Amino acid sequence: MALVRKDVVKLAAPIFVEQLFVTLMGMINTMMAGHIGKEAVSAIGMIDSINNIFIAFFSALAVGGTVVVAQYIGQNNIKKANESTKQALYSTIIIAFVITIIMAILKGPLLGFLFGSAEKEVILDANSYFGITLLTYPLITIDLVSNGILRGAGDTKTPMKISILMNVLNVAFTALFIWGIKINGTVVVKSLGITGAALGIATARTIGGIIILIVMVRGSRIVQLKKLTEFKFDMTLLKPIFGIGVPASVESLLFNGGKLIMQIFIVGMGTVAMASNTIVNSISNFLNIPGNSLVIAATALVGQHMGRDDDKGAEKCLSYITKLSTVLLAIVGILSILFSRHLPSPVYWK
Repeated sequence: MALVRKDVVKLAAPIFVEQLFVTLMGMINTMMAGHIGKEAVSAIGMIDSINNIFIAFFSALAVGGTVVVAQYIGQNNIKKANESTKQALYSTIIIAFVITIIMAILKGPLLGFLFGSAEKEVILDANSYFGITLLTYPLITIDLVSNGILRGAGDTKTPMKISILMNVLNVAFTALFIWGIKINGTVVVKSLGITGAALGIATARTIGGIIILIVMVRGSRIVQLKKLTEFKFDMTLLKPIFGIGVPASVESLLFNGGKLIMQIFIVGMGTVAMASNTIVNSISNFLNIPGNSLVIAATALVGQHMGRDDDKGAEKCLSYITKLSTVLLAIVGILSILFSRHLPSPVYWK
């Protein structure tokens, strides 16, 4: 059990740090949006309920790549791991581009259908925010799939470093574009409000996508993306990737689809209710960090054990992670109850 604990901590600790930064930066972004106005926070909450469906979908597809690569790494079959890396990355990027095009075409009617009862200013803000953030779907896919594959290969430090950098840049660019810069009364960077919030996210995701691709091409410890211009679909590799990814994506779509339906109901309650829901969701994401980190670690560790045909090792690992996550989330739950009145304080969220 000591060896299992060591493996879990070694893999999960960098993931925890990464998830902590990702969530904290998201909370800070929401706080900055709060200084624009409740309409901006409401608009971001509305659009994130749509964006999160696709992010969860891409994350679930990435799980297929993570598991398959982890199994090949467990078998010490580096060639197949690299081939699976390219198949997973290219196929999901194509899917992301198709979804981006469809969403760009249907953006206006979709917002009207889902959130038509929202105030006009909220809809205008939502339209601006959605129009920019949906263009980053392929970049999100590159990040999720590449990071998942690296974790599957046992490298959690590289995704951690890239995610921390990307999220710090996200906050910096978002602040820059929301409020702008004036020097001696001269506008150097124009204040763009909610459009600036979207541009900040898009800029950070672009930089993060470029960095992770460079890492994948150069190679990180084990896996490497080779011969970028040479690609053809290999169904023998894609079948297990999507065999795992598609059921996981359906589950994610159902879960996040339910959250979208809830958001539609909240829209009818008014702008203040929407803004409140967005703030509480940001806090909730923070509370889920321990569980999310262990889930990501479990995917890679169990995949590696299964690749080595070590069923008992996989069971021990999963059993330990389940017990650990239960204890950690129980502690988080108790603390959240104790501090529930302080977390959504107007001091932080305005």
